[in-house]
Amino acid sequence: MSRRQIVLIALAVIVAHAALFWLLSGTRPLPKIPPVSRPNFFAREARWEDKETGERYIIREFEVSTKLAMPDALMERRDSDAARTISTVPPSPPINQTIP
Repeated sequence: MSRRQIVLIALAVIVAHAALFWLLSGTRPLPKIPPVSRPNFFAREARWEDKETGERYIIREFEVSTKLAMPDALMERRDSDAARTISTVPPSPPINQTIP
């Protein structure tokens, strides 16, 4: 192979890559997929049978969680409500005394 052929092959590779990059630059990027949030409802069930009596037990557990506001906003609200409540609520009687 001569030096001229090597230069032509290198130029052809460079031109092919440039054309490929130019074609791909006109395409739109793939849409970003939002992260899948954790479900807010869980249900668990446990079943077993008492071997002595033959009685069957079923325990069902449900868990529901919700976020109604950002945690920072909730903390600010709680602090402002606590400051307001402390100044307006009279002290409670001791536990061992009855309220008249």
